[in-house]
Amino acid sequence: ATGGGLESSRFRVDGGAGSISLPTSGSTREATLTGTSRLDVDVTATVWSNRSATGGDGQEVSLVARRRDATMAYRGRLRLAPDGSVHLAVAAGGSVLGAEVVVPGLVHEPDTRLRMRFRVRGTSPTVLDVKVWLASQAEPAGWNMTREDSTPQLQSAGALGVLVTSAEPLLAPAVTFGFDDYVVHQPSGK
Repeated sequence: ATGGGLESSRFRVDGGAGSISLPTSGSTREATLTGTSRLDVDVTATVWSNRSATGGDGQEVSLVARRRDATMAYRGRLRLAPDGSVHLAVAAGGSVLGAEVVVPGLVHEPDTRLRMRFRVRGTSPTVLDVKVWLASQAEPAGWNMTREDSTPQLQSAGALGVLVTSAEPLLAPAVTFGFDDYVVHQPSGK
């Protein structure tokens, strides 16, 4: 686990599910599988947060692929907005590729489990697909978003992980993000 120094009390596994706690707004933490190096991946995970976003840009959960360092990776980003809306974006390094999209029909409430899938395949361009749905429902056939990118530093294998951020007002209470059923596959064409 990385981000702001290793604070083992902020990273937990209980009953097979993992959690990352952010003590203050403006915090970011990342758990990285540094022993992995994959080019093409299809990552699925169940994610949630223990409370609603209180303001600012809300809360963010990202599935990370081809991680080179703390700032250079592909990220399928889920943003939980203060109004309860759920947004998706794909980032290369620190830049969002195209516009963020609102996921129709999804509303975030505390502890609501969402399934998130992030597929990364090919090089120059790399095709990046992301989707999210309620964990209690079947996976939708289509993707919420597809982007292409050719950032030179991201056209080779890299590590996998998860990243969480609270982009809320300064006095927002601590937030805990949960993770379960984190699975990595070699992508198929679907």
